[in-house]
Amino acid sequence: MDQQLLMEASQLEKYTSELEQHEEYIAQQITELTQFAEQLHEISKSSEKKLLSSIGKRVYLQTEVTDKKLFVEVGAGVIVRKTPEELHEVIVEQLAQLRESQKKITTQRSFYTQKLHELMHMLEQQHASMTA
Repeated sequence: MDQQLLMEASQLEKYTSELEQHEEYIAQQITELTQFAEQLHEISKSSEKKLLSSIGKRVYLQTEVTDKKLFVEVGAGVIVRKTPEELHEVIVEQLAQLRESQKKITTQRSFYTQKLHELMHMLEQQHASMTA
C-alpha cells in the first residue's frame, strides 16, 4: 500500500509542477499582451509622425507614420489590415481567454495540491502506525 501511495504522490507532484509551469507561462503571456495593449494605445493616440520600429534581434528602424492601420499576421502567413481599435478588441478577447485558462489551471493545481497533501498525510499516518 505504501508503494502505491508513493507512486500516486509522485504522479500528483509531477502533475502539480507541470500545472504550475503552465500557470506561470500564462501569467507571462497576460503580462506581455497587457503591455502590448498599452503600447498600442499610446501609438493610436500619439500625433508623432516618426517612430522606431523593431525589425528583429533588437534592431530598430526609424519610420514615418503615414497611416495608423496596422498589418497583423493572423496565421499561415496571412496578413490583414486592422485599426488600433480593432486590434485592441482582439487583444481584449485574448486576455479574457487567457485569464479564464489561468483560473481553470489555478483551480486544478489547488485541487491536486490538496490531494497531494492528503496522500502525504496518509503516508505519515501509515509510517507512524508501523513504527509504533
